Amino acid sequence: MSYFQLQYFQNNVVQATAEAKTMFNPKCDFFVPQFPLLPEKSLDDITRSKIAFVLLYQNSAVEGAQFTRELLLIRIIKDIRNFVNETSCKDVNTADAIKHIFSLGYMRAKIEFNLQYKIKNIDWGKREDKVRHTIPFWRKQTIKIPPTKPFNKYSVALAENIKTSKISFKSEELKDEYTKFFQNSEAVVKRMKTMTSLHSSPGIGYVMHPPAGPSNSNSHGQQQHQGRKLIYRGHRGQNQFRRTTEQKQQQNSARPMPRQNWLPNKFRDKEHTRQNDEAQNTRRRVYEVNSRKD
Repeated sequence: MSYFQLQYFQNNVVQATAEAKTMFNPKCDFFVPQFPLLPEKSLDDITRSKIAFVLLYQNSAVEGAQFTRELLLIRIIKDIRNFVNETSCKDVNTADAIKHIFSLGYMRAKIEFNLQYKIKNIDWGKREDKVRHTIPFWRKQTIKIPPTKPFNKYSVALAENIKTSKISFKSEELKDEYTKFFQNSEAVVKRMKTMTSLHSSPGIGYVMHPPAGPSNSNSHGQQQHQGRKLIYRGHRGQNQFRRTTEQKQQQNSARPMPRQNWLPNKFRDKEHTRQNDEAQNTRRRVYEVNSRKD
């Protein structure tokens, strides 16, 4: 049954791929900021990439199914041979017996496969592609009008704060605030330069090594430690340093913890019960040994 299932799958996928038809629509959680404003060329390129991915996936699946079919054949013949060797007499020809049983199993499995599975004769030349062309909502309208209002919640909040004078928008005050903001740490300056350049930003988790020399205090009263591997995590322009994962693991390994604390909640009761049972069994064995000595 499994052999015929793989064969049916292979036939359909090969025919669909030969007609350049996609059999599923891939989904991903890749977030593109300001997606509604992407140009039409980028949207078309994304769709073509999805089609190429699906066709490559289908080809790989066909090759893998071919290997599985051959593996199943080898296992079936091996099982039949073991059965014949264990049950047949010496006068029986082993090769003929294997062929006979294999033929019977082949015909029976083929009949059952056609009875149990819904076999379809699909004309893949007339089938539609499963891959969908993803476009913003405004491009689906008859009159295509791109959005002009900001849909970033932080942009909306910033504009509202400027209107209500909660945030200063005067040139001199903004210039002073900008200068103070970037004087807090050299790491912030490097990060902003990277963001404004064509290269990708290191982002959170970027490992920094402080420069050699005497430690200098910044405006937040923090010190740059020498000889320590620190990780900069930018948050609202502050210069924050965190311990590396290796340092955390070393500190946690040196800290003794009860065994049941590291287990999930649903396993803690079972672990506690198991430990009590082991302790009770140990006490019973000790009592039995002491009784025998007496």
